[in-house]
Amino acid sequence: YDFYLRCNDTRYFGDVRIGQFHVESGIDSMTILYVTPYAVCDEDAQIFRLGRRFGIGSTRHTADERVRLFTGAFIPKSFNTEPYGTFDDNPGLVLNARLSGTPIYEEGEDGLLNELAHLGGSYYWVAPGSDDSTQRFRTRGLGGSFSAPYFLDGTISLADRSYSVSEIETAWQRKGFAATADAFLKSVEDGGNAYGATVGSRWMLTPGCAWGYSKDMGRFSSPKIAEDARFVNTKDRVVAGNWGAWELLGKWSWTEANSLRESAGATYGTVNRLTTGFNWYWNEKTMWTLNWERAFIDAQRGGEAVDATH
Repeated sequence: YDFYLRCNDTRYFGDVRIGQFHVESGIDSMTILYVTPYAVCDEDAQIFRLGRRFGIGSTRHTADERVRLFTGAFIPKSFNTEPYGTFDDNPGLVLNARLSGTPIYEEGEDGLLNELAHLGGSYYWVAPGSDDSTQRFRTRGLGGSFSAPYFLDGTISLADRSYSVSEIETAWQRKGFAATADAFLKSVEDGGNAYGATVGSRWMLTPGCAWGYSKDMGRFSSPKIAEDARFVNTKDRVVAGNWGAWELLGKWSWTEANSLRESAGATYGTVNRLTTGFNWYWNEKTMWTLNWERAFIDAQRGGEAVDATH
């Protein structure tokens, strides 16, 4: 997990972190890392995102905190590699930047967002380092369960090759309704491209409840659940005093990764995934989640079509 030293409000570099934390890529990814609106992981997590890495990063804001810029440099391998906490003599380099802003930000007297518009983009470039470096491109259904099949699965050699990921992101929220959209391009040097896009929405049905927004991180934050709606109220030590907060969710994602055909036995092609969900919040810290997922697959392995749907 995250572990780092942080120095706030330095003169030239803003907030500085040194340690292990996330390479930044998209509002949907950043939100899922800290708050889980779906039981399933994001469709493009394995193909497009690096997760936590060891490095140094700088976060700067404008005076009104409406614009945020993150820049960082990381080591491609994380401390979770085998053997743990070790790196070779040529660990490589990751350069990362993410710019985001809120052209509309209106907060009501009750502390809830009346309206929010978020725009942003991110980029990272990876030089793997080791001569025998490879990367596995894969997407898996059913929340990453070990028993779930991989929709796309293949390995590509990165020896003497770099790759980059570019993304654009947008989000809009009005009281209890919010929507997000992201689009990705992953480009491997002399190895082709992979693409992805996601569109999601959520609707908090209970009045007085809505998602928050963290200007510090440029992402949605934990939901705000009104005290008179909480099923479990730890302040008053009351259980089942109210019905809690109810939320509906929907998400569509598309992934195309035909570059996977480079490895023998790889599964490559296109996946469209539809996810619908329902959340029941007991309070701001506890929730029950129920999801249903359908994946439509146009993929091949060894020149033969794989099972079309899951």
